[in-house]
Amino acid sequence: MKIKDELFQYFEKAGNIVHYRPNDIIYMQEDSKMLYEAISKVIHKARTDKNLKYTDFCYENDIPMSTYDAIINASTQSSFYNIAKVVKALGFNFEKFGALLDKELPASYWDNDN
Repeated sequence: MKIKDELFQYFEKAGNIVHYRPNDIIYMQEDSKMLYEAISKVIHKARTDKNLKYTDFCYENDIPMSTYDAIINASTQSSFYNIAKVVKALGFNFEKFGALLDKELPASYWDNDN
């Protein structure tokens, strides 16, 4: 989506910018941003704890590197399918992944007023 410089400056000050190229901006609401950053941290830590190299992990599990990058960089709201595919490739079920995600998110994240 093309925007004017004033709008970019607004999002830059608000801290909602996830990705920026000239004339292009994608942003997330704070709660979404917080969730996708937590997902990123959990997945990245799990892969590095298992000493799995980035390229090998993607290749061996048929995960496009661009998909993995989007999840790890929290640059887009990745699809449930793509996150599930990575989680499965790490040998986790969603119960274990959810428990790790809960530890990464602030306790207030699941409050109803968010």
